[in-house]
Amino acid sequence: MKALSGISGSFLILFLCLAIQLRGQDRNLLTNSSNDGLLVDQVLDPGDWVPFPVYSDRDAWKDVSQGKEHVYVEAGEKALDFDWCPPKATDYLDFVRTGSRAKASAYLNARRTHLRNLVLAELM
Repeated sequence: MKALSGISGSFLILFLCLAIQLRGQDRNLLTNSSNDGLLVDQVLDPGDWVPFPVYSDRDAWKDVSQGKEHVYVEAGEKALDFDWCPPKATDYLDFVRTGSRAKASAYLNARRTHLRNLVLAELM
């Protein structure tokens, strides 16, 4: 047990010495590891970046799906049966009563997911 406390005491002293030594240095790790040239090479011009291909660029959409079109189409077909009625007022009132957004958020997230699935199925 004494050997263990002696080893841990040694590590503690070593750690404190390193911490004191590093405290006096100006590290600026992010600033020192980059330069203006690196940043200019990595950032695109505003007109060059496109978040997604346009609908008429069918080759790009084929590259996006990479042979998994059936997955997107099946998800879109399932979304066709979704009940698109508006959220209930009681779901919103549940937030007022309990502070829980779970009911309203769950329905709104489901609507968003089904809409995304329909759009992606159409694009494939």
